[in-house]
Amino acid sequence: MKLLVAFALACLTCAVILGWYVYRAMSAEQPSLPVAVRASAVPQAAQVPDAQAPPSLPSRKVADLPTTRAVTAPEPPLEEQNASTPVKWADNVRTRDAARRLAAARETLDREPYHETALRDAIDAAGELQDWDAVDEFLMRLIELYPGDAALHAQQGIVRLRLRRFTAAVRTLERAVQIDETRAEAWFNLAVAHQSLGHLADARRCWDRTIELAPSTVAHAQRGTILLDLKLWHEAAADFEAVLREEPDAADAVLNLALALENSGREDSARSRLMSFVQRRPRAVAVLNRLAELDWDACEQRADEQACARVIVWCKRSLVVDADQPGVQALLELAETVDEQ
Repeated sequence: MKLLVAFALACLTCAVILGWYVYRAMSAEQPSLPVAVRASAVPQAAQVPDAQAPPSLPSRKVADLPTTRAVTAPEPPLEEQNASTPVKWADNVRTRDAARRLAAARETLDREPYHETALRDAIDAAGELQDWDAVDEFLMRLIELYPGDAALHAQQGIVRLRLRRFTAAVRTLERAVQIDETRAEAWFNLAVAHQSLGHLADARRCWDRTIELAPSTVAHAQRGTILLDLKLWHEAAADFEAVLREEPDAADAVLNLALALENSGREDSARSRLMSFVQRRPRAVAVLNRLAELDWDACEQRADEQACARVIVWCKRSLVVDADQPGVQALLELAETVDEQ
């Protein structure tokens, strides 16, 4: 009996050892699973040129507020902007694929410089790689093949905006709208190009046409800033009113509206619109500061005691939200001194 038990234990031990070695062998043949990648670490896909925003434009300051912060009108995106600037990673599969496609297209173009399919492939691949100089070069060749294609001229205008070649962008976009007067995105980008060059009358003309074809809050806001520079206060106010009907919480629009109203002699209306805004958005620092500035003007010019008292209220409310505003702090101290007299 003892021999039988000992034999059974020996067999069990051998089975355990054999199972361990089989498991190790199977594990060695099985590839390890990849480590999960965080969604935030996945690079975004590159976008083709017409889905990108234009370069930053010199925006007009709304007013010399008593603060270090300058409030500006929004920078206009190109039509159909819906993506942020992509992050390019060395191991991005799409980036590698785009580089491969661009190299293949270049080989063909070295033999046949005007091979249409290769040109279109090169434009698409270079766009994904954000090589805008290359895109511009290939578009120029394609436009030589199809000089009457408004879409190609419009696309080249976008590329030249990205390259900050505003004068060149004006030329090609003017050609696009000459070929097709109803192409709204070309008028939009032409307005951006003229505005970047400081061509106020031309920019206004292009924003007018853009709004006729495809009205938007961005177009109204940008035309409004042009009209402010042209000192067309009533027309500017109408544009900012249009923005606020669609986006009632647009702080830059209400600030520009107040500026237009004040300059057209409607100071009470300007104050009323600003006060209505801060009732909904009590932490809007720039609007609180603008109210303080308006009331300080009334306090100084007309010795309006109520206006002097309101300056203190607006400054304190602003400093509660953002204490690091030396200009607002200085205005508060000055208003308190006047109030004590």
